[in-house]
Amino acid sequence: MAYLSKGTIVQINDSPVVQIEEVSNVSVTRNKETIDVTHLVSAAKEFLTGFGEASVSFEMNYQPGDATNDRLVTAYDGDETIAVSILFPQVSPQVTMTFNALVESLGEVAAVGDKLSRSVTLKVSGAVTES
Repeated sequence: MAYLSKGTIVQINDSPVVQIEEVSNVSVTRNKETIDVTHLVSAAKEFLTGFGEASVSFEMNYQPGDATNDRLVTAYDGDETIAVSILFPQVSPQVTMTFNALVESLGEVAAVGDKLSRSVTLKVSGAVTES
């Protein structure tokens, strides 16, 4: 069964919580490094998994001076680790991903005939938990 992505929320878990406004897409990528343990008697390549890592990227409508935008810039400029949650309310039961992350990159895109947007990449520090 497929679920709609409508209503997905990205938020910074400050006190109070800061919902990242006007997100148009979000992507969570998790991967593990592979360690080659092939030896001279191996019949084929052999691997073990190493540490996992994750990154989260999203695009939002760029609104200079907006509290959400300012919070991301402050975290980026201050090399600050932030607590983040992504809520998928359309999934039954609802799924929430929670993690700590650094703001790895901020970018702005201005194209002819299109909106002004900001791209954000978060580098996860530690594990992503799902509940």
